[in-house]
Amino acid sequence: MLLAVSPPAGAAWQDLVLPGTSVRGIGLDPWNPDRVFLGTWTKGLYYSLDGGETWSANPSAFIRGDQKVPVFDVLFDPSDPRNGIAITKDGTWRSFTRGITWEIHPAMYESEAPFVGYAMEPIPDGSGVAMTEGLGDFGGGRFFVYHWATGDFTLGTASSQLGSLEGENTLGISFSADGRILFGHTTSIYVTDDFGQTIRRNSAGLPDLYPRALLSDPDVAGVTLAAIDAGIYRQTSIGGAWELFGSGVPSPVRRLIRHPNDGDVLFAATNVGVYRSDDRGATWVTMGIRGMQDTPVITDIDIHPMQPRILYAAAMSNDEQRGGLYRTFIDPLTSVDIAIGADLATRARPNPFGGRTTIEFTLSRPSDVRVEIFDAAGRHVDTLVDERLDAGRHSPRWTGQDDSGRALGSGVYFYRVALDGTTRDRGRLVLRR
Repeated sequence: MLLAVSPPAGAAWQDLVLPGTSVRGIGLDPWNPDRVFLGTWTKGLYYSLDGGETWSANPSAFIRGDQKVPVFDVLFDPSDPRNGIAITKDGTWRSFTRGITWEIHPAMYESEAPFVGYAMEPIPDGSGVAMTEGLGDFGGGRFFVYHWATGDFTLGTASSQLGSLEGENTLGISFSADGRILFGHTTSIYVTDDFGQTIRRNSAGLPDLYPRALLSDPDVAGVTLAAIDAGIYRQTSIGGAWELFGSGVPSPVRRLIRHPNDGDVLFAATNVGVYRSDDRGATWVTMGIRGMQDTPVITDIDIHPMQPRILYAAAMSNDEQRGGLYRTFIDPLTSVDIAIGADLATRARPNPFGGRTTIEFTLSRPSDVRVEIFDAAGRHVDTLVDERLDAGRHSPRWTGQDDSGRALGSGVYFYRVALDGTTRDRGRLVLRR
């Protein structure tokens, strides 16, 4: 359902002041939205423990020789946020301290062609991370899966097809609603049904390539947006033709994301600021650059599922010598008010759970109540309660299934409790099969 919105052009951006440097990627702790991480081009990795108000850096991390390593992106294990992984221009790094200290992953230097991460995306079940790479100066590339449980990498056996394309790069990654993975390459978009063991081309109808960003529809299998230098294109079935889709957004688009609580609302990182769509990418409008320095090249954007009123935007200048991080508060009608009401207290037990868990809460007055479950990517998976309840104690159960009765895999999920149309509490659930 499309919700009414305030004019995006009126957005005001707050400059979360950092030492001047090109910012390349944003990482958010899945358990704590106040823990924000930034990969930079010349100064390694910065982290904030207070939502971007103050920043720190580990001076001994992300150094090779006497120079800082460019850091492109950071992700954390949704089941154990002590575990983090960062992709850089000089190998993959890992952390066991929630991103405070880092070390080079030893497997990355066991061969003559160390893994140089270029893009990565969390696997929806929370088990690991899908990665693509560029070799050397980003020529060639392979497809990897990093497994949180073991700390090991799996290389798709067919990915040598990509590595043989000298001078090419692997780019954006996206998971379709049916679990297939699409990933961009300078010369094609590929799809794999088995995590890279077999791949096939999937770029019919595209006038040129260099797909910098991919975004699949979480509700409809086969529907994917691809941002290429010629604009945004849409595919409605895997293997089908891509068609030009979307108006009002400038090229190139470097990143596409979906609002965690409203599938209609998308955001695009462009070379002239952030753009927003309220109709799944059909039309776009600028969110303006008021409060930003110069005309920013937006390199990454992100929203935390537990704090979805805040949109972060990482930026650099056209000469890549300056940059920073900005944030703005997005329309409250399409986001969650995370204030916890004094008239409601919730808890889930057991948690973690295997077969079922109970979400307990007590109402101080009769209320229209809605209790929903979301996965780690912010996608709605089930509704437990949607009715008027009397004052008193209530305890709906969740058995780890989606709203169609399909058993879900192990991972982190979130519940949200709304009273009379306003979100009053939310919490984290850990499902272990």
